[in-house]
Amino acid sequence: MSYLVYLVSELLSVFIQQKELKQHYKNRLVGYVLNGYLSLKKLLVQRTKLIDDTQDKLLELLEELTSGWWIVR
Repeated sequence: MSYLVYLVSELLSVFIQQKELKQHYKNRLVGYVLNGYLSLKKLLVQRTKLIDDTQDKLLELLEELTSGWWIVR
């Protein structure tokens, strides 16, 4: 399971690197990424390196999605 979650986070990362897609889906993705990050943060029983790596990736995605949030373009 941890590998699958890790792959999904990598896929999201590639998706967000596309500027047009990032701008179009930014509002929807913030909630999903934040929910995923918080869910992994609560996961105490089955911590693996992939879960930790995924958690780090989701935090990076949150930072990228929310940077400049208040700037109107």
